[in-house]
Amino acid sequence: MPYPWLNNVRRVRRRLLFGVLSMKPVIAAIAIAASLTAASAHADVLFSNLGPGDSFNCCNGWTVSTAASPVHADLAVGIGFVAAADGDVSQIDIALGHAGGNDASATLHLWTSAFGSELGSWTLSNLPSFGGNSLASISGITGVHLSSGASYILVAQANADGWQAWNQNTTGGSGPFYTNGGGGGSNTQGAFRITGGAIPEPAAWALMLVGFGGLGAALRRRNALGLAA
Repeated sequence: MPYPWLNNVRRVRRRLLFGVLSMKPVIAAIAIAASLTAASAHADVLFSNLGPGDSFNCCNGWTVSTAASPVHADLAVGIGFVAAADGDVSQIDIALGHAGGNDASATLHLWTSAFGSELGSWTLSNLPSFGGNSLASISGITGVHLSSGASYILVAQANADGWQAWNQNTTGGSGPFYTNGGGGGSNTQGAFRITGGAIPEPAAWALMLVGFGGLGAALRRRNALGLAA
């Protein structure tokens, strides 16, 4: 052949062509896996009775207080609810405001139904003033799992001389209502939301595995074509 260097040019062109063609299934597999992952993590609200724009009843709420508070009553309030999705809790937003006393904190407790097991407890500091439209939030929660359709109880307890108020919801949410561990009759729920990372459905896991399997196969095929070239 008069121009031996043409072989090298053709070989490079073949490798580039193989690389472009083999990247198409790679990109498709990545797109499928990414879209499935996003879809499976979309439903991350495990429970909420907040209205549009995180709204709630600004001026009516359940008293949460201690005997040392201005109302001189030891009142912890528990609200029963049913989880709407499976997931690990990461954050709780609650319409709990400071109404009186020096202490503007409260402790939240999350229980299984009928106060069977306490799943966790967290302290809220610097509560917003009662009568506004701000939520108090706890984030970074780990190690707490909720199951779809299962019943739970969220309890708000005042500290020191605090007098707090748990604003009622405006979405018609009602459920078991407890004070100091007693009660259980249905009443208007205090407003709150629990969010977390939802667990993908089994079908979503299967489709994601197919997507990643296609990615691996495409990469192996590209390597094989590159070696053959």
